[in-house]
Amino acid sequence: MSQIMGLDSRLVEHTVSGVGVIDKSFSILQLVVEGPSSLAEICGGTGLSRATAHRLAVALEAHGMLRRTGDGRFALGLHLVALGRAARGAVPPRRSGSACDGGTA
Repeated sequence: MSQIMGLDSRLVEHTVSGVGVIDKSFSILQLVVEGPSSLAEICGGTGLSRATAHRLAVALEAHGMLRRTGDGRFALGLHLVALGRAARGAVPPRRSGSACDGGTA
């Protein structure tokens, strides 16, 4: 592993899954949740190299997880809406008056 590659992988604060590409991709999504971001802002906010950040952001864009704004910044993609709806539909609705929401059982 080159010194540059080792440095790149150390800059991402921590790994969650142990799968570097997934952790790095999610670090980009977590940053963009705060608002549209330029490539430079993604690099600065995640610690990823410009090449890695660009490669992952473009791949996330291709999958609809990110999109480009009119000024070229990366923003959350519309495919996330579909995923959110699907996730919401997979969770059973809470019953009113259950012990979980402060009601009595």
